[in-house]
Amino acid sequence: MKVNLKTQQYALYLTYGYIVAVLISTILRFAGVGLSPALDKLKLTALQVAYVLIFVYITMLLATNRERRAVVIAFAIYTTLAALGSMMIFISDYGLLRIFLITFGSAGTLVVIYLIVLIFWIRHPIISKYCKTLGAIMASLTALKILMPFAAGYMGNYYSNSLYRIGWLYIELYALLIPVVIIVLLKRTRVLLTDYVPPAETYEEYL
Repeated sequence: MKVNLKTQQYALYLTYGYIVAVLISTILRFAGVGLSPALDKLKLTALQVAYVLIFVYITMLLATNRERRAVVIAFAIYTTLAALGSMMIFISDYGLLRIFLITFGSAGTLVVIYLIVLIFWIRHPIISKYCKTLGAIMASLTALKILMPFAAGYMGNYYSNSLYRIGWLYIELYALLIPVVIIVLLKRTRVLLTDYVPPAETYEEYL
């Protein structure tokens, strides 16, 4: 897939669709509207594929604009991990799923931290601004997910368990800021595919 105005527009459509699909899925789930196991797996798989494809395009956009190799690799690793994470959708054994989630969750946290650090190495004046915002959101989201199990114990002892459910609802809605920022990034970087001439420092050696 080549990075151009056409594929950039497709990436925008995909990101819009992802946001709408997540919102509908979240509303239905918290309203108690369930799907059959087969449809639920299909929905989760579609959402995961869309998320992965969005980050595949972001990775290619960074590479096309000659960002540091370490930055591109960090995004590629994160995207690969997101793709591998979709395997848990097809694990039905609870014990195996628990082991997978613990292992994958630990690896995922380390990869996200690595990605956040590398995000602040981005040099391009247009891309850097929005990627740093993306990094800040991912950092706070990771912190919330780490703290949530501890908060769950406290809320379960002193408050209604429904607060724990509401807490995860807010985290899921907060996570939608990631595709929102990506939409802004894709819109602002359209100029890079037309007549924009980047500053001289962006033509440094592709490390």
